[in-house]
Amino acid sequence: MEFAEYDNVAQPFLACVRANPDACAMVFEGERISYGQMNERVNRFAHLLREEAAVTPGDRVA
Repeated sequence: MEFAEYDNVAQPFLACVRANPDACAMVFEGERISYGQMNERVNRFAHLLREEAAVTPGDRVA
């Protein structure tokens, strides 16, 4: 995967989600998490930030 072709860090991750949703993205404390599962968790967290913390596109969150 050539990262120079992407405009931001989300794009290569989303490419992996589309290409291999069931492939292992990471292992944390013995739990294997697929790209599809990770994408679902990221989307839930983004929704929480938008709905509960009023974070909008362009806001910086640390």
